[in-house]
Amino acid sequence: MNIKHLSLEERPREKMDIHGIRALTNSELLALIIGNGYRGYSAVDLGRDLLNKAGNDLSTLASWELGDFCQLKGMGRAKACQLMALFELARRKEKQFSLNQKVCDSYSAFLAIKSDLLDLKNEEFWVLFCNNANYIVHKSCMSKGGMNATYVDVRLIIRKALLYWSNAIVLVHNHPSGQLLPSNQDLKLTKNIKKTLSNLEIRLLDHLIINNKSYFSFADEGLI
Repeated sequence: MNIKHLSLEERPREKMDIHGIRALTNSELLALIIGNGYRGYSAVDLGRDLLNKAGNDLSTLASWELGDFCQLKGMGRAKACQLMALFELARRKEKQFSLNQKVCDSYSAFLAIKSDLLDLKNEEFWVLFCNNANYIVHKSCMSKGGMNATYVDVRLIIRKALLYWSNAIVLVHNHPSGQLLPSNQDLKLTKNIKKTLSNLEIRLLDHLIINNKSYFSFADEGLI
């Protein structure tokens, strides 16, 4: 394919040189990472195919595993690994700023934990451990489950709270289905943990249920 006959949109490197990286579309950015397509099919075409298969949702694309990428024609293992590495770096960039943040409300708690639970296909239960001023001193995944549920040992939460001298905690778990409303099990678990914590003079600030885009706050809804 002769580059002279390609439009600027099919030449993302040249477009970036002229207009800057922020002028590129998602498919063009993917093309820069992929590097090349295959005979008669450009890297930009391949980027468009990736987005189409993911429903034009970058969060969906970021959640793909190696086999998901390799199902697409022109996407070998090397290209797939490059994209997976990119998404993982983006998640790690978010994580760097989560500790030592203050939990002022449900949104600040969501910002502190969302990168740890982004793009997961299974349910995980995390806890933010805070000091007396509600600054996060530690966060930890307490359990991992399947698509719909995970088991939480309250004793492990108490042990870590005492280990890190926590005066307050925030419970967080994800719903891979995207559904944010709490189940009866979620409500019961929250009530039991709050009762146990109160006996130790540890405050339960909130319990968040999150997906890739939003969250449900027990505190905001008056459930704590």
